Amino acid sequence: MKILLVHNYYRDRGGEDVYFDSLVKLLKKNGCQVITFTKKSSDIISIDKKVEAIKSLFNLNNKINRELSGLISKERPDVAHFHNLYPSIGPAAYYVCKKYNIPIVQTIHNYRLSWPEGIFFSPSRSWIYSLIFSLSILFNLKKKVYDLVDYFIFPSRFTYNYYLKHARFKIKKYSIIFHFADIKLSVKPIKKSNYFLFAGRFSQEKGIIPLLQVFSKLPKINLLVIGDGPEKYLVDRYKKCGNIKILGWLKKEQLNFYIKRALGVVIPSLSYEVLPLSAIESLSLGTLIIVPKTAVFEEIIKDKKGVIFFRYNDFNDLQNKIIKTFKNPPTLKNISYNEFSPDKHYLSLKRIYKRLI
Repeated sequence: MKILLVHNYYRDRGGEDVYFDSLVKLLKKNGCQVITFTKKSSDIISIDKKVEAIKSLFNLNNKINRELSGLISKERPDVAHFHNLYPSIGPAAYYVCKKYNIPIVQTIHNYRLSWPEGIFFSPSRSWIYSLIFSLSILFNLKKKVYDLVDYFIFPSRFTYNYYLKHARFKIKKYSIIFHFADIKLSVKPIKKSNYFLFAGRFSQEKGIIPLLQVFSKLPKINLLVIGDGPEKYLVDRYKKCGNIKILGWLKKEQLNFYIKRALGVVIPSLSYEVLPLSAIESLSLGTLIIVPKTAVFEEIIKDKKGVIFFRYNDFNDLQNKIIKTFKNPPTLKNISYNEFSPDKHYLSLKRIYKRLI
């Protein structure tokens, strides 16, 4: 099969970008021909680039459409699998695929298409960005652009139920497929070190600053912070805390090294998560996770092994759970999360692709 993968990389690398890169490797490993059409938000610096991005939001960027049309005309893919379209690509890319009778698969990575509920979901966005983006979503909903999608993929049932309730477009066909953990498992048991870990985007909705505030009150308990993002300047203020070490962005192999040795990975999200890669990777590496008690986390962790829940948005409760875990680290044995395996993920995608061809 020849698969066209389409994605707009974020300015600050996050879970969607990691998943996309891992998916490219997974499909190639299984014998698929993979063509990628990608753009980077980090390239949007000049006024001209910003104008182009706004045009893409409203399906007016003919330059992008010509680029994609030329690629499809040359490669003739069997299926087009879309991920993040914003801001540089835009849903006009669906029209290009339909012109060539290419089936469209769209993986839902966030709640932004559930206008208006999902647009202002992230408090880290400026009101101008939110206004322009919300208007573009409304515009595309009125044009019924998202009805062009042949097949939707949701990473959790919670996400599907949310869209079923709030989306203003038709979900004709869909599957619920968990993300996969792109990791190499260690045969030997890993000895745990004396630190907790946060790995992810430094942004308000991820709860990084309240988490740092918690650990600043726990000088005898160490926290490693891995990642980058718009709140880096706030995160850096906690470098003065002797128990907090900020490592910045690391390559995947380095990240996994620290995850495997952590007492626990803390995911203090203030917003609904679709399915955090840090959660499934940590579990697959045999490290427990400390997460808010929300529907998504309860869904993916059915047997409750390897998880400690705290009350959503209650950082006093989180602090208590961290202290308790530090004093009495649970012994994790026989944690098996095969539903996050690359092989299972590929077979699920293969069935969808074959069905559409």
